Amino acid sequence: MRKRSSFRSHQFLRHDLWQCTNPLCSASYVGFSELTSLASPSGLPDAPPSELPPTPVCLRRMAEAAWRGARADGQQELFESSEGAAPGVPACSRRERPCNR
Repeated sequence: MRKRSSFRSHQFLRHDLWQCTNPLCSASYVGFSELTSLASPSGLPDAPPSELPPTPVCLRRMAEAAWRGARADGQQELFESSEGAAPGVPACSRRERPCNR
């Protein structure tokens, strides 16, 4: 399969035309490439916020960080490392970069 052409419908959607590379087959397919949610924010400090909604995992981490910040007991979580952890900053990716929301 090889992508023959592609055009942008809007900022987060592309229409794609695919074709089989076997000359005897030459089947063609149409598909869509759509961006649906933010998985990992930009690493640039001055990057504009994304217009896409965050993934459910990112939303959960943001809610957990807000809940931890609201507690005033100062007790460290059992599975949370103390080194390099900024309290109240949610992370959305495996590299633990903060969300841009």
